[in-house]
Amino acid sequence: MLTASISTIIIVVAMACIFLRYNRRAFSLAILPLTITPLFYSLSVFLSGYFHNAEMLLKQITACALLVSVVIAGILFGLCTLLFASKKAKTSYLILCGGFTLVFALVLLLNTI
Repeated sequence: MLTASISTIIIVVAMACIFLRYNRRAFSLAILPLTITPLFYSLSVFLSGYFHNAEMLLKQITACALLVSVVIAGILFGLCTLLFASKKAKTSYLILCGGFTLVFALVLLLNTI
């Protein structure tokens, strides 16, 4: 799942660059929190490589990193709703991006366990 996380980071950053190119700074900033969960998962996998003998510790580090990343992403999604004018856009943004992050973190967590 490490390759899926890195691929997700690359795709979201590429989308943010495309939005910037077309002068959509608000959209570009709004999708960047989608990279938090895959970034934390990737970092936890790299950092847990130092603990070769403790497989249970590896799972705990990854699970904690995923939990923290979902909380941080949720806070950032809430802050990014200030970029949108209508209540309908804010609601749909929170449901779609929050849902994606939650499902992605759940898949990563279940794959780790």
